[in-house]
Amino acid sequence: MLCFRYQEFDSDAFQRPFYRVVRVEPDRFEGEFRELATTARLIADAKLRSDKIDGGAMLMRCGFRKICTQIELACDLNGPIDAPANADVRDRLELDDEVIAAHATHFEYDRFALDVLLPKDGHDRLYRNWIRNSLENGKYRIAVRDNNFITFRSQEADVKIDLVSVLDKGLGIGTDLIRALLQDAQAHGLRRVKVVTECENAPAVGLYMKMGFTPVAFDSVFHFVANN
Repeated sequence: MLCFRYQEFDSDAFQRPFYRVVRVEPDRFEGEFRELATTARLIADAKLRSDKIDGGAMLMRCGFRKICTQIELACDLNGPIDAPANADVRDRLELDDEVIAAHATHFEYDRFALDVLLPKDGHDRLYRNWIRNSLENGKYRIAVRDNNFITFRSQEADVKIDLVSVLDKGLGIGTDLIRALLQDAQAHGLRRVKVVTECENAPAVGLYMKMGFTPVAFDSVFHFVANN
């Protein structure tokens, strides 16, 4: 089985071939990568549990760079949840192009923004498309307050947060959105809520932990970017 998988969504956003490492097998990874690296202006990414030191070393030998560490947090839904003040949960949300563009540029701590070799226009295009998909395709529930939102969906007994974007800072909106999400998940009989964010995003990590989330796993994120 191949170690790399072509990513159509990411390739469209960055307008160049984008691949994801799906496994790091010592007996075939480096040879497969050398063949793939002949592709002009290639981008590739990989995520490994942070304790997989040998796998990370193999990636770096091939020219991958460690970009950030992602933290997975979880919140059990086994107790009372404060009611949200003004947020509610919906199945769809329509925002105009200007607001979507503002949200896209607002993502500053994500792994794409933290990689100085990736073009900003590709980052913003990716997030504009991602936001539209999350808000409009009907696959996600959406906690909403004004133009601020969290998208999420259930996975078996859990809820997985997809996107969080709060344009109006310092007003307690993030707290209100999370309360609406937690209350909705609990009302649907789900067990816990999970979210992944970058450790470098200290405000987000602090907010989740304040709301009762605890760390459960850490991943190292690697990128390879060929700009020639």
